Amino acid sequence: MTRLSWDTVGERFYETGVDRGVLYIDSEAGVPWNGIVSIDESPSGGDAKPYYQDGIKYANRAAPEEYEATLTAFSSPIEFDSVDGSLHLASGLTATQQRRKLFGLSYRTKIGNDVDGVDYGYKIHLLYNVLAAPSNEQHETINENVNPITFSWALTATPISGTGFKPTAHFIIDSLTTDSTALATLEDILYGSDSSAARLPTFEEIAAIYAGGDGGDGGGIDPPVIYDAMLYVGRQSIETVIKGLSAARAARQSIETIIKGISKSRVSRQSIETIIKGDSKAKVSRQSIEVVITN
Repeated sequence: MTRLSWDTVGERFYETGVDRGVLYIDSEAGVPWNGIVSIDESPSGGDAKPYYQDGIKYANRAAPEEYEATLTAFSSPIEFDSVDGSLHLASGLTATQQRRKLFGLSYRTKIGNDVDGVDYGYKIHLLYNVLAAPSNEQHETINENVNPITFSWALTATPISGTGFKPTAHFIIDSLTTDSTALATLEDILYGSDSSAARLPTFEEIAAIYAGGDGGDGGGIDPPVIYDAMLYVGRQSIETVIKGLSAARAARQSIETIIKGISKSRVSRQSIETIIKGDSKAKVSRQSIEVVITN
């Protein structure tokens, strides 16, 4: 066993910044959102709800959460007007207080450490079915100090459903743990490429890219085994697969050790690959792993 150590060089991580904002409206091409100052995420719900019996707390459950945030920016794309309750009646003439519409949004935050600084990595945040509510706009007289005003919008979102997780409107792509080929494919979809316009992919497309497919756009990836870092693989599911593979020499004890060492029994791609590589004769098929993932 190795004794724990703290503040190891290269492991002092932090997150900072926000950039690469992109607005997606229906089937239209995504457009860059310049001038974003901050995105303050403040989910609602999630409060603990205790349960008592005979005067003793016996359970503590968390209430469902909903995505909420406040976006602050110096400006917004002209395309945003159509979902922000504005209607262009003619060139230069706009009617406000119109019906608001849903839209998609992506933005990036940086991951830094004590060695590489803010260039260590990044996270791409994907938001679906977002609705923006206006906030106060304060216009002041100009004096010797010209201070640009900022605009802000309260964001709420309607969750989307998928296999293996509770409905959510917010997904995060981590550059540090996502396969480089899959990451490049996703960024070509999100930001556009020489052959396709920027768009917000469906969750099914994202899952297919992580699983080794091309998601209908861009190149695919060919990992040693199929995996999906977004889904949890339970201890029982892993044991079932191992027992069903007569050629696999991975002992049940080693599988349990991996599972116990991972919070919420999350089995990463690396863990699966370690098992497979440990037995050159293991005939673990793509279908077998897919069964685990889907379960």
